[in-house]
Amino acid sequence: MYVFYSAPLKTEKGQKTKGLKQNRVTVVGDYQDGVLKIAVSRCSDKDTFTKIRGRGLATGRLLKGKIYKSFTLKEINTEKFIEIASSEAALVEKNPELVSKVIVTPTFMQTA
Repeated sequence: MYVFYSAPLKTEKGQKTKGLKQNRVTVVGDYQDGVLKIAVSRCSDKDTFTKIRGRGLATGRLLKGKIYKSFTLKEINTEKFIEIASSEAALVEKNPELVSKVIVTPTFMQTA
């Protein structure tokens, strides 16, 4: 199982922002039989980000079959997972409604 946490926001000078709410995203993935299935969780504006909670929510969704997206891949490695997960996390950060649009039966396949 793969896990990715979106990075905290940084200022123009590269310093972490303190006191600003950061809608960070956790992406969990499982690769079996040539298919990478991912599930996501996203902090709301009221939440304080914690890796344990984000991972728990995303993992629970994945195990329940609440798949966010599926990708057909010949092989997977950590680098490829991070590439996919960071792209999806950026999309979910900007569009929180996507978290609730779950594909229960993985029908969306994308070759990457």
